[in-house]
Amino acid sequence: MCIRDSIKRTLLFAALCHTIIVEGEGDKTKYNASSPDELALVNWAKYCGYVYKGLDDENYMVVSIGEEVKRFKLLHVLEFTSARKRMSVIIQEEGSDEIKLFCKGADSIIFERLNSDDKENQELQDPTNQALNDYGNIGLRTLVFAERAIPKEEYLEWERSYQEASKVIESRDEKIAEIEDKIEKDLIIVAASAIEDKLQDEVEDTIQCLKEAGIKFWILTGDKVETAINIGTSCKLLEEEMDIQIIDGKDKNIIQRKLDEAYQKY
Repeated sequence: MCIRDSIKRTLLFAALCHTIIVEGEGDKTKYNASSPDELALVNWAKYCGYVYKGLDDENYMVVSIGEEVKRFKLLHVLEFTSARKRMSVIIQEEGSDEIKLFCKGADSIIFERLNSDDKENQELQDPTNQALNDYGNIGLRTLVFAERAIPKEEYLEWERSYQEASKVIESRDEKIAEIEDKIEKDLIIVAASAIEDKLQDEVEDTIQCLKEAGIKFWILTGDKVETAINIGTSCKLLEEEMDIQIIDGKDKNIIQRKLDEAYQKY
């Protein structure tokens, strides 16, 4: 795929993979977003000429691209949660039989759902991962965009399972999450994004004053380690003379061992 087509593909993805509500009419419209990241991405697509117009009465997502208007049937939204660390939309372009899933989320979550046999993924995964690390090192919040085409028969079977899970009384959320996980697989990398996380006014000075008063601080974040360290430094929670200990791992025993080692050190 040439660079021009890759850019167009990424812009269309950004204009469609979200849960933004359009308020107002005509020139007075504005986006109501559940997160600043979604707002930034849809505004970026709009700035580049891919303008999300909202959902119409037939539940089509409408996107204006120059003089052309495209409509995509919104079949499902798989919501973002702190446990999933991703969100997806399942759409079908008007006049097309192709059903697509657009998924965006944390790199660790998206990478484990990629189609490992796809040549494009094999070529893109390493440079994408390097770009994400570079973005994280300068304090940017990152997301990976990925997609897949869903065969109609697979979608219809999945949709039946989803509806059945939605009617369950006990453990409904767990069953829905299990069904959602089954469709978010064999993904193809589209792009990666990086968004600046600006601090509110006087955050640094406020934290510094509270620290001088003897108040202890900690930050809970879902960002990459590099991003968390950079943000901690920018808000003066972390200082240059501090010895930073990174406790990282997916195994409980490994994490416990690292915690014990850090505890013994201090």
